[in-house]
Amino acid sequence: MLASVSNSDYLPGDPNQLSSWITRTSTTQLTFTATTTACNKASVQLIPFMDIVTEGYAVHFHTKSTGTVIHYNPAGSSVLDGGQNSFAMSGGAAIVSNGNAENIRSGDPGQTTSVTWTTSVQDNSHIIDRVEFSYRYVTGYGAAGKHTGVYITLVATDECNSNPQTLYKSPELVNYPFDTCQTCYSPAVVVNVPNLNIPVTSQRSFALTFQNNDRNVQLLLPMNITVYWK
Repeated sequence: MLASVSNSDYLPGDPNQLSSWITRTSTTQLTFTATTTACNKASVQLIPFMDIVTEGYAVHFHTKSTGTVIHYNPAGSSVLDGGQNSFAMSGGAAIVSNGNAENIRSGDPGQTTSVTWTTSVQDNSHIIDRVEFSYRYVTGYGAAGKHTGVYITLVATDECNSNPQTLYKSPELVNYPFDTCQTCYSPAVVVNVPNLNIPVTSQRSFALTFQNNDRNVQLLLPMNITVYWK
């Protein structure tokens, strides 16, 4: 039996993509590596379990869910917002309460942040033709016209977070200030992006990136994306 010697009991990379080949790394000792075929090509060191003395090790690996994968539907597929666990956030973005509602808060002024839907899209035999979503917002503190507002961008990226494709960039968001009325959201901004022609040879994810400038923004949840195929 081989054990992984590590300071973590999480297997790096996607355990479902762990290479079936384990490579011996010494001709005199029983030491091995197993390399994932995931984006980061992560490796784990393996040694016989009987040789474990004081090392941190793992034999049963915890794995982290990458969310739901949806496939082609002739009527369109919905990348759903089912609550806080529907998003992966970076750079200070967060899910916060606002009255009786939940919002995506884009972080603090000056930050560049992102929120990614954990539901991804996968279908090797079809192409994404267009996407549709809508959002309602309130902006951060400050009198209208006195600050540089927020820009939000919708991007599509692959499972390795490479080659992001910009689908939509908002105008500068400066209206509906939070300090005037915390729950006075903008009317729905409906975004329909046609003629995309995005192949889905690997899993595709959608993310909102925020350039907060002198303000931040809060977006009302739920917020779903509909994907149309050809």
